[in-house]
Amino acid sequence: MLTKLCFNRRGLYEDPFVTARKISTEILRKQRAKLKSSHKELKYLSHRLICVREDERKTLSSVLHNEAGALAGLLKGQLNTVQKEIQAGRLDTGLQGLNESLSLVNRHVEALKKIAVSMRPPDLGRMSLPEVLRNYYSESAEKTGLNIVFRFGLNGHEIKNHKSIIIYRIAQEALNNIINHAEAKNVTMSLAHRDSVIRLKISDDGRGFHPHNELKSKKIGLGLLSMKEMAECVGGRFAIRSTPGKGTTLSVAIPVRNGVPRLGK
Repeated sequence: MLTKLCFNRRGLYEDPFVTARKISTEILRKQRAKLKSSHKELKYLSHRLICVREDERKTLSSVLHNEAGALAGLLKGQLNTVQKEIQAGRLDTGLQGLNESLSLVNRHVEALKKIAVSMRPPDLGRMSLPEVLRNYYSESAEKTGLNIVFRFGLNGHEIKNHKSIIIYRIAQEALNNIINHAEAKNVTMSLAHRDSVIRLKISDDGRGFHPHNELKSKKIGLGLLSMKEMAECVGGRFAIRSTPGKGTTLSVAIPVRNGVPRLGK
């Protein structure tokens, strides 16, 4: 493009129409680059959504196979034994076998109920997010022996349902990682509302790790990536700090309104 130069009393200057055209061209170039980047990100997110769905189906299939399959196998064996006892006239022994079978069914039904509860979103319409998180973490502490400290400071602010579910799922995934990998004794969780941002922070005193290395590992990396993607899908930010032998701190900042928040301390 040829640049048209003009003169006035102050000296040489560029034609303003040419300058405006250059600015417009540069803006258009940036918009095209941004559109191309957004298109790539959309393709990546679509791919990740398919992968996540497949992972969920595999997990559900495995759980159903382990619980329902185990129940069917054990129940079949016990009922066969009960049938033989009754046919042989040993009614007391047969009745005892039936009671044991009923107890077995009840145990597996309870296990399946717990799995269903853990997989479905919590009832955040009936209970507040702090209540749901406190209940979930308290139950986990009772089962695992972890010492968990809660700090909540929403100051009466409510969180939209879809964002509250995202925060719950991140907190759930974080605790699962701590239980399965961290070898921690103490966990601190805080949920606060500050500067129109909901901030979730979870710290443990476990064995820690190198975040960059673990992101490449299927053992922990998929969980970290999943939490990061969940935060970003509602315009939030995710960060994790960890050092081997010095525990781990996870931070999430999700805006109440539109916008990208900063990750505060």
